Amino acid sequence: MVICLPAGWGFFDSSPICCLAGIAAFLAKTRNVTAKQAFACGRVGDIKEACSEYGLKIRVLHEPEEDNLAYTAIRRYQSDNHELLDLLANDPWSTVTDAKDVVGMFGPWPRRT
Repeated sequence: MVICLPAGWGFFDSSPICCLAGIAAFLAKTRNVTAKQAFACGRVGDIKEACSEYGLKIRVLHEPEEDNLAYTAIRRYQSDNHELLDLLANDPWSTVTDAKDVVGMFGPWPRRT
């Protein structure tokens, strides 16, 4: 899983690990969240800047959903450029947290059917 967070964490006001637990709780309403997954937190400005270096003018849009009012989408992004992917993985998306660190805090959560 990949999570893109604006400064201040948006909808959650706590430590980063507690914010991720809140995000995991939202995600668990519509998909399976397990301890074997991870969350990559990206810095929006850095992601946009890195993509622009490769000619991509991405858009990061707040697109709230019924079960996830904090949902944000990245549009106009192409993931077939390995140099760009390497750059993103080593800098803007480099903060990775194992889901096992947050699932145990408040979960596991039952998935909605």
